[in-house]
Amino acid sequence: MAPTLSFQNIQTAVKNQEQKHKLLNPRQSLFFEFAAYARMTVLIFFSSLVPTQGFLNRWFGLLTNFFIMECTCPFGCYVEKDSRGEQIIMITKKPGLFAVMRAPFFSSILAPLLAGTLLAVMAEGRFSLARFFAVTMMGLGMHAATNVYNDIFDTLQGTDRINQHRNDFSGGTGFLLQYPDLLPSMYWVARWSLIFAASACLLLLVLVNPAVRPWLIGLGVLSAFFSKYYTAAPIKLAYRGLGEVAVWLAFGPMAVLVAAASQNVLFHPYVVAAMPITGLSTVSILWMGQMIDLPADAGAGKRGMVARIGSRRGRWGFLLIHSLLAGNLLALGLAVLPQGWPVLAALIPYVLLLPRTWQQVHRFHDQPNALKQAAGWNVQIHLLMSSLLILGLAAILVMR
Repeated sequence: MAPTLSFQNIQTAVKNQEQKHKLLNPRQSLFFEFAAYARMTVLIFFSSLVPTQGFLNRWFGLLTNFFIMECTCPFGCYVEKDSRGEQIIMITKKPGLFAVMRAPFFSSILAPLLAGTLLAVMAEGRFSLARFFAVTMMGLGMHAATNVYNDIFDTLQGTDRINQHRNDFSGGTGFLLQYPDLLPSMYWVARWSLIFAASACLLLLVLVNPAVRPWLIGLGVLSAFFSKYYTAAPIKLAYRGLGEVAVWLAFGPMAVLVAAASQNVLFHPYVVAAMPITGLSTVSILWMGQMIDLPADAGAGKRGMVARIGSRRGRWGFLLIHSLLAGNLLALGLAVLPQGWPVLAALIPYVLLLPRTWQQVHRFHDQPNALKQAAGWNVQIHLLMSSLLILGLAAILVMR
């Protein structure tokens, strides 16, 4: 009979896990977490469809036990046994790998990589799936490392410790405040994410034309520098009023250019004209986050642009960022790309969501709790704009 994945079993296992198990090394942890989530997903899906739950459970159990041997892992998964002695996978209250990496925010890097690739194909008429895959893995690795390093150093340097307004869109995850023992594992994830990105970059260097390689190397090195030293001492770009510039460069011009370079295209007019868009969109999220986190940032000495100019003037900076982005979209669709009108669909979220977002920001610029709703709308603008931009560029290619 298949083991029972009941709430009571999970509660009991979570309560007793620290007394009954020891931690794994990070490599085992990552594999085990993946196996655990895969197993639970398959079991839940098939449990109401086919009578093979026990068979699937036994084979997943054999696979995980071969590598794991009944130990807990620092990212929240471990093996427990039910009353019949059957092994089951438990998900603890600790954050998982994708939560630590803040994977939902990967849209900020995927959008410029897709846009840069589509623009390069539009310019030269050629596409390499292998090179696109390599540059995507490079970008995801860099972004994951950036997110984890940001969490680590903002916690160690005090910003996250005193933040009373943490939410889904700003203020860090707070994982290290709840689970300080995660620190070695988070360092491990950040470092191996950079190694993963560097490996993808090396693969890309083999595949691209020699003339493009110096640009890829330079962009890769600069990206790795931004990844760690956005918050890490002694540079701490985000603490010196340079974080906004770094984020705009990394998620705008640099990401679009590295994607175009992966298709052997560099400073083509199409590529250059689109460089600022995705960077501005990501900076708008950062800017809103700084308005919410202003008390904590000021208390910890994190002197970003909003902390330097104050929320009253900062609200106009938020509007300026979105105005520049909308103007860039208009120029790209009407003046740069031939038959570029499909790109203008990316302005739809500005018509639907920006007015209410700006009204909230203008009125409650110094009230962090009231700004959280606007932060959610701002992220929706980012996601919709990015999606419609990519679809618009793809439509232009199809029409040609």
